[in-house]
Amino acid sequence: MHCGECTITLQDVQVQLGLPIEGMPVTGTTDADYADVCERLLGRTPGGDDVVGCKLKVDWLERNVPSIDDDSDEESVRRYVRSYILQLIGGCLFADKSNRFVHLMFLPLLEDFQLAGQYSWGSACLAYLYRELCRGSRAGAHEVAGASILLQLWAWDRFPFIAPRRLRVSRAQQRTVDGQNMLMDVPLGHRYESRFVINLHKNLDHLHLS
Repeated sequence: MHCGECTITLQDVQVQLGLPIEGMPVTGTTDADYADVCERLLGRTPGGDDVVGCKLKVDWLERNVPSIDDDSDEESVRRYVRSYILQLIGGCLFADKSNRFVHLMFLPLLEDFQLAGQYSWGSACLAYLYRELCRGSRAGAHEVAGASILLQLWAWDRFPFIAPRRLRVSRAQQRTVDGQNMLMDVPLGHRYESRFVINLHKNLDHLHLS
């Protein structure tokens, strides 16, 4: 590229996804009784067909997410939140190639929400994506795992001609950063509309490389 080389950095992870890049390392173990962990932290034990090694099927979480209402006790709400976050981890931040499994090593990290917020999730997310991009560059590789949403948002930010239109927000929802109006208190990646409203093919046809 005429601007030189560029790549995804920790700053991109923090700004685009709002994930912390400082704190304790995200680590886990494969030597644990995860059936007991699921029962204790999610309130249910997955069946034998729902667990492969140390990975749990994401659709099991979708089918067994505990229902909550205004009368739900605190522990039920906690289990609901853990299930939701685990789906987010397996389906977005640390997705495998099938996008169907989530590693159960993450579940114990969600036992204490206050402690969970002290982990460097952004660093782990970026490291995992880089590892999967390296694997995806090998001969014979057809798919890439990892946080594809991060790769997509980074590309939209660096190459605006392929990005969708940005959301229109009121002045009350904005703050100015480096001369640009930004959404307040939300990740930068939230600024895009869900649908593409630009003529991508036309922009690509008129792309000039120096």
